[in-house]
Amino acid sequence: MVETRAARRRGTSPAPRAEATRGDDASAARRAFGGARWVAVGALLQKVVSVVANQALLRVAAPEVLGVATIRLELVLRAVLCVARDGVRLALARAPPPKDDDDVQRRRAGNVAWAGAFVGAALAAVSALIGFCVIPVAAPHRARDAFLLYAAAAALECLS
Repeated sequence: MVETRAARRRGTSPAPRAEATRGDDASAARRAFGGARWVAVGALLQKVVSVVANQALLRVAAPEVLGVATIRLELVLRAVLCVARDGVRLALARAPPPKDDDDVQRRRAGNVAWAGAFVGAALAAVSALIGFCVIPVAAPHRARDAFLLYAAAAALECLS
């Protein structure tokens, strides 16, 4: 007999049998492996897209421009991501581990994780605004547009 969460909450379901746990463990392992497989495929696709985009950029941009622009733009991107992620990691690492039935601590951990994402996105928006005001429109090689795109990429990465 298959028991549902609703039946368990109502208390109408019989207690789970010990024999069923072996099958449940195998099912959980299969699901975990399936999820890990999708994470690996996503990481592989991200790397492939990154290599293709970098190759296209290297063929279009002049080496002098690419070197100077990359340093400045990567500085903004790494600063935003560092502020957004490291604070959350430290806060979650220092938090006591949640008990099995403590839903409040799980919600707090989720809130802290989302707070870091929104702080990073806000920081990216502020840096885009500063870049928009500081970088002149007539800057060579469309530097203003590149800066705004990097800020947008940082905001999207924070929220992903």
